[in-house]
Amino acid sequence: MKIKAMLLATVLMLGSMITVAALVLPNTTDAASVMNNNSKIRVRTVALKCVNTGSQQDVAKTPWITNTTHQTLPKGHKINWNSSDGDKGVIELDSALKPGDSVKGLGNPGQSYTCTASTPMSIF
Repeated sequence: MKIKAMLLATVLMLGSMITVAALVLPNTTDAASVMNNNSKIRVRTVALKCVNTGSQQDVAKTPWITNTTHQTLPKGHKINWNSSDGDKGVIELDSALKPGDSVKGLGNPGQSYTCTASTPMSIF
């Protein structure tokens, strides 16, 4: 009887350990990848051209961002920008942005600044 009780306790303890391990272990899916039709789509950030068209801007910061990629960015696509004085913003495109075309950002008033811009792009 003792052997049966010990065997049952061992089986229950192993089952509990396996269950806990399955719940605690991190998901093995790559966080930078999305599964889509049995293929992985990787997303990377691409730098875009960003310029300050003037020096001091007392009303609002207006950085101009140019699509320097070889792809048209679709309507609804988001572009992130940052300025050297700590301001930042996100532009959601109202219409497609062709290569070489520019869009104006809007930020807080600021002194002379430089800016950078980037956008996520899919790599198949």
